[in-house]
Amino acid sequence: MDKENLINTILSQTGASTFCLSDSNYDERIAYVSMITSLAWADGSIDNREREIINTISKAAGSDIESQIELIISETRRFNLAQYEKWVQDLSSEPLKIALMVDMFLTAFADTICMQSETIYMKYIAGKLRITDEVYNIIRKNVEEYLTNRNNGNPPMTYEQGQANERENKPETEAESKLRNLVNKLFKNMLMAI
Repeated sequence: MDKENLINTILSQTGASTFCLSDSNYDERIAYVSMITSLAWADGSIDNREREIINTISKAAGSDIESQIELIISETRRFNLAQYEKWVQDLSSEPLKIALMVDMFLTAFADTICMQSETIYMKYIAGKLRITDEVYNIIRKNVEEYLTNRNNGNPPMTYEQGQANERENKPETEAESKLRNLVNKLFKNMLMAI
């Protein structure tokens, strides 16, 4: 199955969690749910729509994960680069990595606006998972089309670096700055390796 068909299959099943999470081992499921909750914290808070997605994903991950969701949410609030590295190592299958990115975009757009901090985080994780810019952009395009169709033609919004926005009109945090620098280095190294 090519990547675009895989992405559309995941979306047709209302998110990645129902697609492949139940077949994953414990470490993969913890890593997956932790990365989603960490992304939800990227803009400083978890709103009700993000919470619904987290609950849906944790339920799909199994009762052992679902019973720990409040602890996972609490522990992922702080920036911890070493923990991100471990989660990335725990995800081994390519379909699971792509599924994670689909669910990350669905989470980032849960409140209809993907904030700059969320984009930085997703680019970092995509780079660490060795998901190329091309595949990342295909995932994003397909998720945006899916959400636009679901929302009666209203596309989700994205704020990128340098754009003014009222919800995130604040200086970049130290964590965001570290992630941005890591993303830039990571993608520069990936281009040199090609």
